[in-house]
Amino acid sequence: MREKKNPKKKIEEIINGIPDAIIEFDSDWNFVYLSHLSLDLFGFHSNELVGLNLLKFIHPEDLLKIQSDMKFAVFSRTIINVEFRLRKKNMVYLPVSMKAVCKKFKDKDRIFAVIRDITNQKIAEKKLIESEEKFHILFELLPFGIILLNFKGVILEYNYKTLELFEYSKDEFIGKSYLELQAFPMKTRVILKKKFGEIKKGQKIEPFEIQIYSKNGKSIWLNVIASLVRLQDQIIIQVLIQDITKYKGINTFEISSY
Repeated sequence: MREKKNPKKKIEEIINGIPDAIIEFDSDWNFVYLSHLSLDLFGFHSNELVGLNLLKFIHPEDLLKIQSDMKFAVFSRTIINVEFRLRKKNMVYLPVSMKAVCKKFKDKDRIFAVIRDITNQKIAEKKLIESEEKFHILFELLPFGIILLNFKGVILEYNYKTLELFEYSKDEFIGKSYLELQAFPMKTRVILKKKFGEIKKGQKIEPFEIQIYSKNGKSIWLNVIASLVRLQDQIIIQVLIQDITKYKGINTFEISSY
């Protein structure tokens, strides 16, 4: 006959099977109970930590913010989600996330928390930031203009070469629909509306030429290549522009009506 497990023993097995440290604190955030994963997290055995205060293991630069969050958890009885650096036994600080809530347990305030090592997450975030920084450096150094738009035709970003061509400031460009810009004469607007509609439908379009005017009235001819691209989790329209005025053999200060 199979031996019945003690309910308390069964609960402990379930808790110890969770890939995060499960911790119980008193109302002053002193350790009362720690699951076995606390050894991996802190480097201490649970019996070394019981009675000690969590604040002693938080990085000094994170302390004020976490103290405030911890007081709020006890006062509000709502779940808090916080991130901080946790000091291990070997004096190395580990980035962790903690979800905690304060509840009454046997007529005493008890705080129950789940603490997770987020080292890999932070490494991934750092790599993403570094790759974005590299992207922006290359974006600005490209010898041709790039404009990024959403499906409403609103300009999301552009590089320095585009700024040189149009002579607009960032405030006059970013967040505006391309049709709001006085850079495009009527014939150009007609072409752009047609091409924009085709791209939105997912159609592949061939490179085309348009005439624009800079903010100072300078006539410029552009070769345009437009396509859909995925930027992180968003599909946007990427427009590559190259100044071909010198190949058109026209007076670059010729002004026409809009």
